[in-house]
Amino acid sequence: MKKILVFAYYFPPLGLSGVQRTLAFVKYLPSFGWQPTVITVGDIGYYAHDNELLKEVESLGIRVIRTKSIDPHAMRKAKRTYAMPKEYLRKIYSTLTEFFLIPDTKIGWKRYALAAGIKELTEDNYDCLFSTAPPYTSHLVATQLGSMFSLPVITDYRDAWVDYPFKRYITPIHKYLHQKKEKRVLHLSSAIVVAAESIYTPMMRRYNDLFSSKAHVIPQGYDPSYFMNNIHNMSLNKDKIIFTYSGVFYENRTPSYFFDAIARLLKTYPKYQSKIELWFIGVFRDEHKVLIEKYGLSDIVKVWGYLPHQQCVELLLQSDVLWAMMIDDCSTPGKIFEYIGAQKHILGCVPENGAMARIIRQCNGSVVSPDDVPQLVKTIHTILQKAEANILPIASKEIRDMYDREKLTRKLAQIFDNLIDISK
Repeated sequence: MKKILVFAYYFPPLGLSGVQRTLAFVKYLPSFGWQPTVITVGDIGYYAHDNELLKEVESLGIRVIRTKSIDPHAMRKAKRTYAMPKEYLRKIYSTLTEFFLIPDTKIGWKRYALAAGIKELTEDNYDCLFSTAPPYTSHLVATQLGSMFSLPVITDYRDAWVDYPFKRYITPIHKYLHQKKEKRVLHLSSAIVVAAESIYTPMMRRYNDLFSSKAHVIPQGYDPSYFMNNIHNMSLNKDKIIFTYSGVFYENRTPSYFFDAIARLLKTYPKYQSKIELWFIGVFRDEHKVLIEKYGLSDIVKVWGYLPHQQCVELLLQSDVLWAMMIDDCSTPGKIFEYIGAQKHILGCVPENGAMARIIRQCNGSVVSPDDVPQLVKTIHTILQKAEANILPIASKEIRDMYDREKLTRKLAQIFDNLIDISK
């Protein structure tokens, strides 16, 4: 069994979408001849914790090394799970911290992760190093250790770094420093994995051959084991047609357009007042709860809050329509692939010519421009009619197989294997 050392700040028991991709990789890598050891942060405060995922890690026998850190989450350990700040406060905080901390607020984890990595690599033999970001501090750690111990390094981009659209560069010097650090990371990387074409394309334009000669696209996906364990929930007899959103609204992502469309729909077709429900799974801010009252939807909205991943899957399987909302086309959030795994009709309020739209159409879903409320009303009405007739289209098995995380991990393992063969 070949051995790989993984650097991932976000890892169970931390929750939210940032942990799912890494967890799936380390879960399935042993099936393809690679034994992972994970270096991550220790017990810290965060917006969500999922102890069920932690139990899964423990049941798999994955070795996890937890370190100290000096960062905003680590300093709030006393209040382990705490609420997300209001969006305007989060933006102010983000702007202030980005002025002083490069590449991110987790730079205080670097020295501890480095120390743990040096100790582990000195005491045991590894074949490769793997880091996943954000936070991009993990790439700094892995590439530095790769140079020190002459090991191949694979850097994984779940989101873009320099080209991330919500990144606020206070001055041109700040952007220059970020680009300089990223360029060095790419230079020291033996292979680069990105989670979406929308990450690949701007990096290709910015770094040319330095990036393209090493880059691979391995998309986000879904873990089929979660859905097989809960498949009995797919065929429940119920009176309501349930629209579900899973995830967090932040930056320019808001439920307001969807709420507006539903309110208009109910005014035009009042019979649906008793036939539909809107479910929200995940951290849901108070400012968005106010919108529920504003549009008079309290009777049909259920906010579940953050749930362990298995419970989230159960609710997806009980739903009829799963919807996503993005004003931009800067990334491909993991929720879309969970929606594909749930075998439900997908409603995408996303840019009509973007990567998200292509994936949703590929899955026989419905696509509407995110802020086109009149068209959204028509689309939802059509979906309701198809739901009543039990003819809502879903993704084919061929498409579902494309995003199966076990199969995607096989691709990652092949990259590792190729690097080992080259080094020999």
